[in-house]
Amino acid sequence: TALENANLRVTFSSRGGQVKQVLLKNYETYQGEPLVLFVSESSDTDITFTSVDGKQIQLSDLYFTASEVKEVQGEGETSGKTITFRAQLGDGQYIEQVYTLFDKNFLLGYQLDFEGLERQVSGDNITFTWTDRLKQLERDLKQNRAKSTINFATVEDGYDNLSIAEETVTEVVERPLKWV
Repeated sequence: TALENANLRVTFSSRGGQVKQVLLKNYETYQGEPLVLFVSESSDTDITFTSVDGKQIQLSDLYFTASEVKEVQGEGETSGKTITFRAQLGDGQYIEQVYTLFDKNFLLGYQLDFEGLERQVSGDNITFTWTDRLKQLERDLKQNRAKSTINFATVEDGYDNLSIAEETVTEVVERPLKWV
C-alpha cells in the first residue's frame, strides 16, 4: 500500500500502520541509485501509550487494515491523496492513523485518533520513538552522519531541531508538535 506524488513514494505496512519506505523520486544517491530516505530495515518508528491498568501499548504490536487511497482537497488549489489505517479493538473501539500526501510538495501529514478508548487509555501523553541507522546517501559517510538532523515545530513556538552531533541525541518535548 502506498501514497505517491511527483516527488515521493511512501510505502506502508499493515503491522503498526507505519511508514515502511520513503523514496525521493527525482533524486539519486551519489552512486546513481534511487534515493531511499527511509526504509524499515534501517529505521524504526513506534507510538506507545499507557493503558489504565499500566500496560505499555505499542502500535507496532497491532495490525491495521488500510482503506482505499482517496483524493483530498486541501486549502486553495492544493490537492492530494489520503489513506487511513484502522486497528479494530472490538465494541466500537479502534485506533486510526490517517496519512495525507499533497501534490507538489514533500510533506506527509499524519493524524492519530482513538475512538471509544476513553476508559482504557491513561493520561494524555503518547510517546513517539524514532530510531534511525542513517544510510550512506553522500560520498563521505562520516560527513553524512555528522550533518544530519531532525527538524520539528512546536505548535506554540514554531521551528526547532535536534542539534547536529556525532553521538546519540535524545530530546523530550512535552508540548504539541508539528513535524517538518
